[in-house]
Amino acid sequence: MWRIRNPKNDLFGLALILFSVPIFIVILYIKMENIYIFKRVSVSGLFAIFILYFSLAFGYIMSYPAIQAISPSLEIMMLIGRAKSRMMTKEDVIKNINNKLILTNRLLDLKRCKLVKQKEKYYELTLIAKIIMLIFNYYRKLIGLSEGKG
Repeated sequence: MWRIRNPKNDLFGLALILFSVPIFIVILYIKMENIYIFKRVSVSGLFAIFILYFSLAFGYIMSYPAIQAISPSLEIMMLIGRAKSRMMTKEDVIKNINNKLILTNRLLDLKRCKLVKQKEKYYELTLIAKIIMLIFNYYRKLIGLSEGKG
């Protein structure tokens, strides 16, 4: 979809695509219950499939901003790869990396996806961002990671 038309809000577009698929499958299940493949899946089996699907979908949506962002490590590798000698000193790398641009782009992405809102000169998390952070922090605690680790 992103190649055809880039949505104004990436996360909303992604959620719309990912969550419309199960709705379509439920409609198929109800309308075509006499088709062989649907006879083999019980309601409890379908429920388990949906739990797995939604878990993966939520995980992808939560990690999408990080995947979409330019990784500083990747930017360093691209910078060194573009150098004529394919080598650079630490000082040259530091001089050529634009941290301000990386941070500015991330803030613009977060604003565009409505995960942060700006009030005068301050940024604040939106309700959906707070929910995502609660889930993310719960998951980190669940796997034993403390704050600032991992």
